[in-house]
Amino acid sequence: MVIMKTRWNFLAQAVLFASLISPTIAGAQEQSIWKLGTFNHSSGEFRDQGIDHADPKSDLTFVVGHNKDSDWYRFQPGPANGMTGGRVHPYTLKFALKDAPRGVYHLKIAMLYETPRLSFLKLEINGHSGYFYFHPKLDFNAGDWEGTFVPQTSTDEKVIAIPASWLHQGENTLVFTAMDAPATPQNSLGAIAPGHTGLVYDALELTQDPSATYDDHAFSAQIEPTIFYRAGKNGSTEVVDVFASAGALPKSGTIQLQTGSTQLAKEFSSECEFGEIRASFDVPEWSGPQEATASLSGSKATATITPAKKWAVAIIPHEHLDVGFTDYAAKVAELHSQSIDAAMGLIQKTPDFRWTLDGSWVATQYLNGRSAEAREQFLQYVRDGSITIPPEFANQHTGNASVEALARSFYNQHQLAREYKLPTADAAQIVDVPAYTWGYASVLHDAGIKYFIAASNSWRAPIMLLGRWNEKSPFYWEGPDGNRVLMWYSRAYLQAHTLFGGPWRMESIRDSLPVFLQAYTRPDYTANTAIIFGTQLENTPLAKEQSEIVGTFNHEYAWPKLEFSTVHSAMAQIEQEWKGEIPVYRGDFGPYWEDGYGSDAAHTAIHRENQHRIATAEVLGAAVSSIDPRVIPDHTLLDDAWWNELTYDEHTWTYVGATTQPEHHQSEDQIALKGARVTRARNDIDESIQRGWAQLEALVHPKEASVAVFNSLNWKRSGVVETDLPDGSTLVDATTGSEVPLEVRFKGKGISLPGFGPGNVRVRFTASDVPAIGYKLFTIRPTSAASHEPESLHGNVFENDFYRVTIAPSGGAIASVYDKQLGRELVDQNSPYKFGAYLYVTGGDEYPRNSLYRFGAGLNLPALTAHAAQSATVVSAQRTPLGIRITMHSSATNTTSIETEIFLPSSQKQVFLTYRVHKERVLTRESAYIAFPFAVADPQFTYGSQTGWVNPAKDELAGGSREWYLPTTWAAVYNPQISATVVPLDAPLTTFGDIMRGAWPAEFKPKSSTIFSWLMNNYWGTNFPAWQGGDFTFRYAVTSDAKFDPAALNHFGWNALTPLERDDIGASTDTSPLPSQQAELLAISNSKINLLTWKRAEDGDRTILRLQDASGEASQFTIASKYVKVEQAWSCNLLEDNQAPLPVGSGGIAVSIKPFQVLTIRLHTAPR
Repeated sequence: MVIMKTRWNFLAQAVLFASLISPTIAGAQEQSIWKLGTFNHSSGEFRDQGIDHADPKSDLTFVVGHNKDSDWYRFQPGPANGMTGGRVHPYTLKFALKDAPRGVYHLKIAMLYETPRLSFLKLEINGHSGYFYFHPKLDFNAGDWEGTFVPQTSTDEKVIAIPASWLHQGENTLVFTAMDAPATPQNSLGAIAPGHTGLVYDALELTQDPSATYDDHAFSAQIEPTIFYRAGKNGSTEVVDVFASAGALPKSGTIQLQTGSTQLAKEFSSECEFGEIRASFDVPEWSGPQEATASLSGSKATATITPAKKWAVAIIPHEHLDVGFTDYAAKVAELHSQSIDAAMGLIQKTPDFRWTLDGSWVATQYLNGRSAEAREQFLQYVRDGSITIPPEFANQHTGNASVEALARSFYNQHQLAREYKLPTADAAQIVDVPAYTWGYASVLHDAGIKYFIAASNSWRAPIMLLGRWNEKSPFYWEGPDGNRVLMWYSRAYLQAHTLFGGPWRMESIRDSLPVFLQAYTRPDYTANTAIIFGTQLENTPLAKEQSEIVGTFNHEYAWPKLEFSTVHSAMAQIEQEWKGEIPVYRGDFGPYWEDGYGSDAAHTAIHRENQHRIATAEVLGAAVSSIDPRVIPDHTLLDDAWWNELTYDEHTWTYVGATTQPEHHQSEDQIALKGARVTRARNDIDESIQRGWAQLEALVHPKEASVAVFNSLNWKRSGVVETDLPDGSTLVDATTGSEVPLEVRFKGKGISLPGFGPGNVRVRFTASDVPAIGYKLFTIRPTSAASHEPESLHGNVFENDFYRVTIAPSGGAIASVYDKQLGRELVDQNSPYKFGAYLYVTGGDEYPRNSLYRFGAGLNLPALTAHAAQSATVVSAQRTPLGIRITMHSSATNTTSIETEIFLPSSQKQVFLTYRVHKERVLTRESAYIAFPFAVADPQFTYGSQTGWVNPAKDELAGGSREWYLPTTWAAVYNPQISATVVPLDAPLTTFGDIMRGAWPAEFKPKSSTIFSWLMNNYWGTNFPAWQGGDFTFRYAVTSDAKFDPAALNHFGWNALTPLERDDIGASTDTSPLPSQQAELLAISNSKINLLTWKRAEDGDRTILRLQDASGEASQFTIASKYVKVEQAWSCNLLEDNQAPLPVGSGGIAVSIKPFQVLTIRLHTAPR
């Protein structure tokens, strides 16, 4: 026997192997006898469906050479698993040895720990039996999909030596049985497996070392101080586990443990003749490293052990909200209201219990659906801190939200706090959604949020798995403007349920909590408190037994100390306990789940336009009401629009069974309701703008009928406007008197009737130099001149002052774009794709066994094929008064019609592309793209984000999305000689260098300089619709320059995305209070500043300006108006609370802004 003293770092603390020795004297290289599965942290090779574990007939018999790997069961319940019959489930494996056994055989078993309780293994080898215990370490490979949100997901391998004398030439039998101690059946669920106990198999292999010798006298012991302490009459003790292993075990005896002057002993009896014996000792508390010796039948093993940290665990009781998913949104609202009712009952019985809602949406639904008495009881619990309404609206997809939408997501709770005198929230959470746009850090800070918990789900988003953000927590997340929020990234969101079971069990806590705390057992984690976020599954009735966890556990153990908490309390406690500097991380987490916006491309396009037009509606209303205080915007319209816009950005889209049951009424109804959110918001926005026009037109009285054009952006700009004119009329620029060139689209149909005037003609014209935050009029005048017929053009080459474009008619795309100003070709001629080509991608249908489905070990890359459009024809090519238009028609796989329009405007350096697509609805996996293969050597990619821009190679945080992105404005590829930019007006998803292939790369290494607009996909297996079809429109503005200039691209992007609004104004003889030609209603002196909104204040106290630096440079500027006088001004936080007065002069107010800062300012004005 060899005694070894070995120090072993377990859970990143001093837990040690003592005298570890294998009962094998090694010989020659081993050879494999058989193998089941692959050692890859995944049980995916094994069977998981159609097994009734409660039926003893289901117990497995597996014959090597006869059965396939897929016949072996991935999961084996333990006897304490009441959900599977409350019995042992022996799995029998038979194999044959051709030759007489010799040497030593080794059985290698790899397991995954995914259940609340950790079962151990009983192994029988031709009648010889032994117990074996596992010591799993946290795993981040997500080999099983359970690993994406089970926080104790971990793995271990065990190699068991088998003497040749126990095996036979011919048939041999191994029996594997998952065991529990205690084995009393309990009915409890984990998040995943059927029941709360059992083993999950990764792989098994039997090897032979024919020249090795089995050592019956070998002995080793693993001595593990645990995290559990008890308080006794004679002082505190720490539970120390000893795992004694021997080549041959006695049937009974005594295990002794000596630590310092303390000697402890445990008697045992066992049916096993080899393997391991486990004994737990209550060792008087000690400090610092000390020697410990375990003894069994005269054999000894010694190790140095160190006491575990005395942990405090802050449990945040919480139920996740999906607005839909499990049931209709209205029913979900009632279910969460019932949970609040039940939580108040628990608080009455257990005053230290706490309940955190999953968004202010829940609070609003409760207040809307309860009596006055119930409402007041609820509000009182909120006031005393027992129930928390978090500041966020719900769980938003931040990547596709506008800056203003991110700000508005905090308004609802703020309004509730103001209306009902509730506490001001400074601790936010996003649950389930795993990744967040960089600007959200700044928005959180500006909203007064100090703490932020990301309670993630790693499904289709390996941000935590690759970046290990739970192990980096806590950390400061710094936004583009340098402002920070203290962040905790939680591995999963129903942690108490997955760790402790549902209902919770003490045995589950003892098994899972030490594994969970491995993430925080490290030298640089200097606090004593860790957080367990969430206590139950989403949209489920309140688990009332959860209120007993803390009291029951703390009665049994002195440490860890469990406590009910809130986000604020837990984070403040960790912040207070922390020693040393908290690390700072600056960057973007990437828009992982935002790929779901491509599952309903038609409504996503509406949403994208709503994001800009809602600001126009607010600016128009605020401007008019400032000039004429008698009028105000109809806030009910915009309140409703914002509620629906925020609900569209909420992460739930449709039914949980959307892929497996796409024709289920829930699948169809829920996605229809989701789409209705943005159509309703669009209607609200339309009506608000129309009301604003009417109020403005009361102040503008032209002498002739006119078309008015409104520009809500804070710089002068020109743009194409489409309107209807009376047949036989034209437009004249009211400021110059010059006739405006018109492009006639069509002459309207109709029946001529006396007294109703002429028919209409739909025209396009360029509204030039429309004042910033202002309007311009174009006079309608009769004309006898015939409308100009467009000039037909021929050939494949078309050019204006800026570009020469060569089309590729066969593919309905562009072969060449030559920048005449730069003197260079923009299209990569070596690309397999033409410029502007429509691509339909097939492949990946072997769901769920490929990585298109999700990130995870053991999943294969799908074979994807991009099908370009074909059968193309040139429909027309014309030179119009506005520019050159080329229209082509083509088709592609599952896409019966593609109309591609290329517009080269005469007055602007851009190529404007419009695609009108009709696609069939199919359930096979699909994606569609528009390819923009730019010729840019050594490319850099950058895209415009909410509060700046993101370069994925530099600004993407570890584990962040590196296959797709979501430009809120523009996407650019560039080098020092050339910059090329695409603004997607309707389809925000974008990939760089290649299509999305399910590679989930850890680094950004683009394969080409191509920008792909990702139009649509159905790659999700739940929540998002499985198919889409019908008519779609996708538009793009493309430009180029000699250098990458984000400030210029900011203008280009906002101009493209924010349409100029138009309306008809009748002739009047009245005096015009405002100029009847044009007016700039508010002047902001720096055009590198974005006006995000100018709106009526939420509290009714005048108006609010929201401004953003879009250049990355500090600056000073003034805000003034010829038509209103600024009397007072205050800087505000994001929620419109006054912070400090601003100096006001005769020329308005002078403002300073930092790089990428968002400023909120309250204005008190009076008409001049």
